[in-house]
Amino acid sequence: YLDFRTDADTGFSVCSNAYISDLTFAAHKQRNVLLIVGLFSIAIVCFSITFVIRRFVVVPITNIQKFTSLISEGNFTSEMNGCFKFELYSLAKDISSMVVALKEKLGFSNGVLNGFVLPCLVVSAEDKIIFVNGHMVKALAKPGTVSDYLGMTSAEFVYGDKSHETLTAKALREKVFIRSEIRYEAHNVSKIFDVSCTPFTDMDGKLLGTETIWFELTE
Repeated sequence: YLDFRTDADTGFSVCSNAYISDLTFAAHKQRNVLLIVGLFSIAIVCFSITFVIRRFVVVPITNIQKFTSLISEGNFTSEMNGCFKFELYSLAKDISSMVVALKEKLGFSNGVLNGFVLPCLVVSAEDKIIFVNGHMVKALAKPGTVSDYLGMTSAEFVYGDKSHETLTAKALREKVFIRSEIRYEAHNVSKIFDVSCTPFTDMDGKLLGTETIWFELTE
């Protein structure tokens, strides 16, 4: 930087000069300090926001997701862990209440099924056995335990032949209640049964499967 001035009394010209870097040194220094302070402040704010979001949002949602996954897999003994705040507290509380109600309904349904003293089996919408009691296994003189037959088709379980037509499969296919008297002859057994097949749906009307009850009339 260079500057000239003329003295009015003497007529002398005065010249002064300075480096721009020297003149702007203080301003640059202040700018750099402000930039460092600003970046540090932004880093603290970002870290604080990330910490708060992770602690009060991400971790609680992850815990809820793990809990619901375990419940959907049938692990009804699992518990929801974690600290929940604000709306997530209400969500976690509602989910826990829903699971309690679900466990009560499932317990009631299982209690009813296990309390049947008549031969009974339940198949899914794909005609796969999802429940069969010991009375059914005994009535048809089948070997093994009830768990050995889960996943079989009704025809495979009753007749040992997947291609055989059963009242259970027919009721499932036609979505109607069927009751009929049949003579069962298989596995060296000859008996007469009154068979009732009742399709059942969910609350939206979607077919879930069929419940079949066999009442022996042989005697």
